[in-house]
Amino acid sequence: MQHPRPLEDIVIVELGHSVAAPYAGLILADLGARVIKVENPQHGDYARDWGPPFWGDKASRSISPIRRKPPRCAS
Repeated sequence: MQHPRPLEDIVIVELGHSVAAPYAGLILADLGARVIKVENPQHGDYARDWGPPFWGDKASRSISPIRRKPPRCAS
């Protein structure tokens, strides 16, 4: 039996970048919230370029905090 997660009915819009905001969004997503990450359309999150190590063209340290979040761009 799977227990409901406490934030399942909550939608979060994440406007931050780098480390703190994406990590907070990750925790909220793990608790069941739907987290929508809004990024700059010219560059994306700054942490995507922090490396090495890299996984393809993205810094590996940026991959975990952005999981569970559909990316969106604001123009």
